[in-house]
Amino acid sequence: VIKDSKILLSPQHGKGYNLPGGGVNLGESLEVAVVRETKEETGLDVRVIRTLTVYDNLFKVTRPGAQGVYHAIMVHYLCEMTGGNLSNAGFGEYEKDYAQLAEWVPLEKLDTISPAASYDWREIVRAAIS
Repeated sequence: VIKDSKILLSPQHGKGYNLPGGGVNLGESLEVAVVRETKEETGLDVRVIRTLTVYDNLFKVTRPGAQGVYHAIMVHYLCEMTGGNLSNAGFGEYEKDYAQLAEWVPLEKLDTISPAASYDWREIVRAAIS
């Protein structure tokens, strides 16, 4: 989600920043999932503009109850904010442990922040804004 030369990011308790997003519920379309996940993690309503990238990612999880190596299909969308207010009211119990209230980060700071994900999503953002 990019607005007024800023990108919507989720700070991850001292580990850097991540894009809003998450899993797809059974029977849910990808576009509905990204709208729902963005609302849960940021409090903001969005609409999908277009698909940016699709690729896979292997990552290791070490938290209790979800340990192991996972293979995720990563689909990134460019979205437009349509309403809402920044909030963490939609955080699940696990998100409360690692995430903080979403922030609008100026795009010129993109190179100075650390991605908290297992991949560098900043390349996707750079391609989207070029």
